[in-house]
Amino acid sequence: MIALILLSMRFGSVFIDGKSFLSALFRREGFAAQSAIIYTLRLPRTVAGILAGAGLGLSGVLLQSVTDNKMASPGLIGVNSGAGFAVILALTVGIPYAILPFAAFAGAFIATISAINISWVPSSSTCLTLHSIQRGLSSIIGTFTLDA
Repeated sequence: MIALILLSMRFGSVFIDGKSFLSALFRREGFAAQSAIIYTLRLPRTVAGILAGAGLGLSGVLLQSVTDNKMASPGLIGVNSGAGFAVILALTVGIPYAILPFAAFAGAFIATISAINISWVPSSSTCLTLHSIQRGLSSIIGTFTLDA
């Protein structure tokens, strides 16, 4: 992992050779430009990539835990269809393009919460019931977006 982090910080659109990279990494005298590139551009890019990967991994674990299905994926339970429907609805209404990611998130969230609430039976909530409701909801939403 550390090697991949160093490689991510080493390579970019501006070439920095190995010796200059190590000198700039430890902020040695005479390598201010390379240090600025590494610490202001490449390090934040690397940290953002690590955080995004951790977030995706965490969301996958939560999705599989909530549905009690080790093969659960966003497309399987209606998240993709809900997001697509919300984006198409937002475009139809005339919402600005800058708002579309928020509309997609809201649609995905509403589809997921709807599926969980519809399938919730206090005495016997099984994975099969949840999975069936989610597939049905995904198919219904998919018919509106031609995603089915």
